This record gives sequence, structure tokens and C-alpha cells, in this order.
Amino acid sequence: MAKAEFAEIARHPKFRELSRKKLRFLVGWWLFSTIFYFGLPIWAGNTTSQSDVGNMKIVGNVPLLYLYALAQYVLCIVIALYYTYWANKHADPLTEELLRDLKNKCFVSRICGRVPAPATCQVHDTKRVPRCGMCESRRIFSWSLWPCY
Repeated sequence: MAKAEFAEIARHPKFRELSRKKLRFLVGWWLFSTIFYFGLPIWAGNTTSQSDVGNMKIVGNVPLLYLYALAQYVLCIVIALYYTYWANKHADPLTEELLRDLKNKCFVSRICGRVPAPATCQVHDTKRVPRCGMCESRRIFSWSLWPCY
């Protein structure tokens, strides 16, 4: 994909919304999980005596720090499951809308190669191109999508 093609996709409002939502979701969970992860070695390093909270027996002979370490595995699974739920509910519909908008502009067909390049440059001649294989419309491709060679 050419830089001009990606630049056009990156300027699309739905792409920006999708990127903003994913960034907010991922950075938030990354911060939480990083703090949760580094809490274990910090807490374990500061545990010095049998009377410390980390050494308190919770279930049988299992100390609280061991349960905290096991909770890290549980947290990974919970985050993966929640991301799947979140992506299905928020990211996937936005991605489908973005692809639908791009298909309506006959842009995706250029990426997948379903439409042959026009014989003449679109900058110098506004001749219509063949039907788009994706949206079945006849549109004029912009010069950034079909550059003059």
C-alpha cells in the first residue's frame, strides 16, 4: 500500500475514532496490568518477617503473596476475555463501518487489485474507470490513488 493510500485512510474520521478508542482501551489496561505486575516483586521484596501482611496465611498454609502471584494469571485471562468482548462490541463494528465507507469510495478495490488501473492518468483526464468489483459503481479515482507513472 502506498503512503498516499494509507494517509487517506488515516485521515478518515472512523479510522481516527477507532484508533482513539483502541488506544484509550489498551493504554488503560496496560497501565493497570503493569502496576499490578510490578506490585508483586515490590511487595515480596519488602516482606521481611512472618508477621508481615504478605506472609499472612489465607487458605490453609498458602500465604497472601502466593495468592497475589496466582491472581496475575487470572488477570491475564480476564483481560484477554474482556478484550474479546470489547472488540466484538466496539472495535469490530467501527472497523466494518470504515471498510464499508472505503468500499463505497472504490478505495479498497484498489488495494485488493480487483480493478485494473486506468489507461490514462486521472489528473490529466477525467475519463471514468471500469466498474468497481466491490461496490458496482462507476467512480473517478482520485489522483492520489492512481498516480501518474
